[in-house]
Amino acid sequence: MLTGCRWGADDPKTEVPPPQPPAVAVSDVSNDPLHLLEQMITAYKTAVSYSDRGTVTLIGKTTVSGAVPAVKNCRVVFSKPNELRLEINTGLFAGGRETVRAAVLDLPNQILSFPPPEEWTLDILFQDRMLDAAMEIDIPRTILRFPPQLILLFANEPLNTFCPKDAEITLLKPQNIGDHLCDAVQIAHPGGNRTLWIDRDSRILRRFDYQPVGMPVPDGFESIDAVRVELTDAQFNENFSEDTFQLKLLKGAECTAAFRPAQTSAQPDQAAQEAHLCQLKAMVRSDCYRLSPTLPAAPAETETVNPPPITPVWSLPLAGAGSAAILPGISPKLLVSCEGNSLALADLQGKLLQKFKPEGMRDDDMIAAVSIYPSGGAESESPAEPPASRYIGILTLNGSALYVYKDSSDAPFNEHSRPVLVYKPAAEGSRKRSLADFLFYPHKDDDLLLLGLECTEEETADAGAAKSEPSGQIQMIDLAGKERLQWETAGVPDQMEWIFQEKRLFLLTTSHTPAQGAVTVWDMTQAAERESAAPSKPVKTFAAAAGWQVQWFSAESGTVFTLLINITTAEVRFAGWDSEGTERWGYLLPAGKYEYPPLYLPEEKYWLILSADGQITVFNTAGNKIDSFSINKDWTALCALRNGKQTLLLISDGKSVAACRTGKILP
Repeated sequence: MLTGCRWGADDPKTEVPPPQPPAVAVSDVSNDPLHLLEQMITAYKTAVSYSDRGTVTLIGKTTVSGAVPAVKNCRVVFSKPNELRLEINTGLFAGGRETVRAAVLDLPNQILSFPPPEEWTLDILFQDRMLDAAMEIDIPRTILRFPPQLILLFANEPLNTFCPKDAEITLLKPQNIGDHLCDAVQIAHPGGNRTLWIDRDSRILRRFDYQPVGMPVPDGFESIDAVRVELTDAQFNENFSEDTFQLKLLKGAECTAAFRPAQTSAQPDQAAQEAHLCQLKAMVRSDCYRLSPTLPAAPAETETVNPPPITPVWSLPLAGAGSAAILPGISPKLLVSCEGNSLALADLQGKLLQKFKPEGMRDDDMIAAVSIYPSGGAESESPAEPPASRYIGILTLNGSALYVYKDSSDAPFNEHSRPVLVYKPAAEGSRKRSLADFLFYPHKDDDLLLLGLECTEEETADAGAAKSEPSGQIQMIDLAGKERLQWETAGVPDQMEWIFQEKRLFLLTTSHTPAQGAVTVWDMTQAAERESAAPSKPVKTFAAAAGWQVQWFSAESGTVFTLLINITTAEVRFAGWDSEGTERWGYLLPAGKYEYPPLYLPEEKYWLILSADGQITVFNTAGNKIDSFSINKDWTALCALRNGKQTLLLISDGKSVAACRTGKILP
């Protein structure tokens, strides 16, 4: 969701947007609108510097015939690594190499001052709520919260912010914006369409139009057709003088850590400031976009140069750590299983807060996996409102039981928390059932669970009877344990994941048989709406070659990634599949024990493929092999966590848990 600024008026000229041209058929990668958006994002992320002068115009029918709406101006100048200047409405912001200063014209005698960060992010830019308010325009925040060029420069996942779920991306006819030939990409969405004009030569965004739905009509207008952002004089890699990023301290002005209202000298409200910052961090979407129909046909391999080391940052003495997850919140926590049936809570700086055996678990239960899900099923409609509570699911070894606990700000999860559900699969006729995997069902009204079950025939006294192969079931239950839906699968559904595409909800599952493995796609749209129809047959199957099993899969960045193991030779491959179920690339990994899933680092868009004997292979999301090296140590990879601007790899050697940096493997 885009949401943005307030820019001061100057040039009265405006222009009504032309009628939208018909869509152009996409025939190859170069004409793929999603690919064009990714090229634009890459151009902004790799540029050494950027500058522009921008205008924002409300386009619509005015109440006075012939009246011209005001045009709001802004200026953005950025030079890596951290020099920045913003001039937006009544807010002025200048960050040099030593000091960042900001001023608000309506707040005389105050200068916001703080040291420059190592890296700018949107929550740091707008961290002061009064400076944020000074940079608004008369447009609801749910429609335009940040200038689009700032999203491209500083958002972690710009594509997810521009392209909400259920959006349809279409390539329009190219058009000249001034002297620049631009490719036009339209992102159609029920909440309002947006169109981006991208310079064909430089991939700079020249124009951005938003056609809002349900926007309140401001004074002076009868109706609003569009909000237009015009970025003039935009260019990459320009040289700037030091004065560009300096804001001189006015005589008599007081430096302050947070702006105070002009009518009072009281200290800023810390609670309101913290609430503003928490809301701001949640504004930019981080969910993954849908499957893309196109992939690079033949990714190239990058040679290894000076393999980087794994450097420990902190360590915790936790024996037998086997699974870990991040417990989100204003103060995120790390949840780690250890010592068989215990859990440890730690902060992200490595301080151990608590260690305990969860209430309700038996002494002989062994924890196999820990997962965390938001309560309420589906993700909140507004990313500014993070879930108030969440569920913690603990799966025991051999799938004998599933324990579900609830965590919230009012009742945080600890050793006194009682499970809201204990599920133990019961036998079904002659078949023994055990849990292979579980996830929460994205339903708006109920908190439901989806269970993947492995079914095996009970042994009989008849030694001559043929033993049947394991089969599978998928079952939906509520948190009272009541069954809602159930259907049979060809193999054991030992991993499950949700994907939203074209207003439909799909369930992806892995399944394995002794001869082959596959990723199966089920359409769950009807079940989501009526809770009465299990899918009768799969929509799509990503089937591995005979003799290969799918050990793990994930759908990220327009690709289904799989880790495949040869059941005869124990060879392991990392492969990428397009949305038609065709394997587009695959790499044979170095020999080793690959016993757990690869780790995806969303900020860096890299995969780390980890073997238990210390071998690490690195891929980007396009399928290119970036690096390969070994740390010569038996270990277990737990998860990747984000601490400030740093991605850390959490690993265990059986005696302790260490958070490690990955050297220069990441840019």
